[in-house]
Amino acid sequence: MKIDFVNEEYDLEGVEFDISKVEFGITKEAHGIIDYFGNNVMYICDHIDDYEDWIMELIYKMLHGFEHLEFRNCPVNFRFTHNRGEKTKVTTFRVFVLNVILWLPQVKVDFDNIGDNLIIPVEDSPKVVPDYIADYMTNHYTIPYVDTGRIDVRFLSECMADSIWHLQMWCHIMENFLGLTISTEVFMQIAKRVPEFNELMHVRLDETKQPSEIEEDARRISKQQWNNILNDPEFNVLKPLVATKALKERQLAEFDSVIPLKPDVEGNTIPYPINRNWLTGELNTIMATFINDISGRKSAILNNEFMGKAGHILILTAILCMDVKLSTKIKDCHSPNPVPIKIKSKKHLDKLNGRYYRFSGQTDSDYKMLDNRTDEGLIGETVWFRSPITCCSEDGRVCAKCYGRLAKLNSQLHSVGAFAAFAVLMEVMQKLLSAKHHQETKSMIIKFLMKIFHELFTLSGTDVVINIDNDELEEYTLILKREDVKFADTEDTISVSGNKRGKKKAVENDEDEETGESSDTDSFRLDYYTTKFYVTKEFSPKKKMEVEELYEEKQKELYLHKDFINRMKFINHPHMGEIFYIGLDEIDPSEFIFMLETENFELSKPLNSIKKLIDTKNHEGCDSYEEMAQLMLDLIIQAGNSASSLQGEIIIRQLIRDDKLVMKRPDFSHYIDRRDYQIMSVNTALKKHPSITTSLSTPYLKYQFLSQLETFEKCTPSDLDKLFKETLVELGCEVIKDY
Repeated sequence: MKIDFVNEEYDLEGVEFDISKVEFGITKEAHGIIDYFGNNVMYICDHIDDYEDWIMELIYKMLHGFEHLEFRNCPVNFRFTHNRGEKTKVTTFRVFVLNVILWLPQVKVDFDNIGDNLIIPVEDSPKVVPDYIADYMTNHYTIPYVDTGRIDVRFLSECMADSIWHLQMWCHIMENFLGLTISTEVFMQIAKRVPEFNELMHVRLDETKQPSEIEEDARRISKQQWNNILNDPEFNVLKPLVATKALKERQLAEFDSVIPLKPDVEGNTIPYPINRNWLTGELNTIMATFINDISGRKSAILNNEFMGKAGHILILTAILCMDVKLSTKIKDCHSPNPVPIKIKSKKHLDKLNGRYYRFSGQTDSDYKMLDNRTDEGLIGETVWFRSPITCCSEDGRVCAKCYGRLAKLNSQLHSVGAFAAFAVLMEVMQKLLSAKHHQETKSMIIKFLMKIFHELFTLSGTDVVINIDNDELEEYTLILKREDVKFADTEDTISVSGNKRGKKKAVENDEDEETGESSDTDSFRLDYYTTKFYVTKEFSPKKKMEVEELYEEKQKELYLHKDFINRMKFINHPHMGEIFYIGLDEIDPSEFIFMLETENFELSKPLNSIKKLIDTKNHEGCDSYEEMAQLMLDLIIQAGNSASSLQGEIIIRQLIRDDKLVMKRPDFSHYIDRRDYQIMSVNTALKKHPSITTSLSTPYLKYQFLSQLETFEKCTPSDLDKLFKETLVELGCEVIKDY
């Protein structure tokens, strides 16, 4: 068998055909491009007038041989100018195109100051993901030009948008070139080339660990596989998908490393890892299938519960906040009411970047702008920030000092309020709705801080069991106070026989009353729980004992099987009252004493908490705008949201009203305490909004027209005014005429 292939004949007779090893060879055009770069220096200044066309030309040139390492990594010599003093720089073709695209704003805005600091080195190219690009734009364009006011903000924004558009076009063109499907053969090839990749494909998680520890192991394994793909010296279709995060790390992990834990419909973690992946056979056991099906049901419930509600609260919040605008006249309102915020972590510091702060006791002249690159010493401190919540600009808008560094960048934004609502809620909502595609867990850690607990007991997954390494177990006794043990369904205390108090008949075992056979219905049910128990080394039924109280750090419920309580002895102790007790040496090391539920911190929790914070009377337990600002920042971080603290505080701003004049904000030009203001929910703030067109956009029309007298006093203009006719008379005449 012979085929003609690129003007050469290949004899394939007697050879096993392997399509994965077919090499098309570097084309003549690709060789010409390599030779051109090798014999010439690229001068960026020569392409200022046709810069965007030149970018597209370079992108299309890559199509001539991008699949070959020699082609995409061929050296490119370049300079920014023809100045003799400038040194020639060298990079690879692929990274050169990336740099040229990201230099577009500098070329258009201020080419004279272009320099080596803008160059992304080859070794950093795998890091160029959306977060990296955002930091690049901020550090090289926003801070140097917007903050100093040297360049028109709108023009710079357009240039940055053009740069992002060319990056997207590059990805779009290369996607069509590379193909959109991935076969299992790609993974098989990597497994043959990289021994560690093959090893981690068959790894198994330790099921005796806590769920939080299992999740940490799974993340570590997933990260190793991620890096194995990125560091693979041979080209494969996965690398660009991984590098650009078009393929999510956790989704990829379920395919090539290990599927860890899944959540149940109650919001808890199922403490049994599936411990397989799709390549090695994911659902080939009954338990794996069952756990996966429970998780699938959770996805359907999330989708049904939040699909409409999440969007509804977003729209209402955007309507409420749309009137918040930046002041074009007032740079500093000198508000005497800064907001205290504790900077708990590096993430908190990043979210507060570019805002003006001072320490307690300092004066108005002591405000500094926070820089997350140099102010890491503030982590752990509580500092006072100028905030949109307490801004007292005379024009009713937000001054530049209270808004921070972003004031210049967003100076031409029509409504910073509407933008803030979407920044805070849109991303959380989208993550929540995408949860139907992929379920993962983020379990709360279980901690017993008492030293004696770890001497006598150990945690096996979510079970408390005997520590078999302790040789002195026979000297200790476990004690439960009857008053501490609750019935799981009603929280009543239990009877002496280990049953719910109030039952006439006490069943001492699991045998059915009539048949004498074991009841399958209740045999594995955990009927009882407690939040604490005791141990003592010298148990005495009559004398006072020295006991140590044990409990989980957050006082989680410790569930017990009723068989275990039935085995315990019961007495009325003269000092401890009614107690159950059992010697530790009487407990089988293979059985659990207590079982704990592991709470899963899932995506719905931060959204629910944000919703409760801004749209309930309780405000998630917050009693002041200071507490709300701190909690809002914490929740934005927990949700993994890209919004800053500033956006969250703009929403809170719209909920704060004067204690007596409900349609006005408090007068923050003088010191305000808690007695001077009230906190509303989003719905109430809309009903009590000083604009008639804004308040009528809510569902509470009957209440506003029949019960709320302030409705007829509203006269504040709103962006929604344009959507209404000027007078009802004019509208009525038109209707009558048309009829």
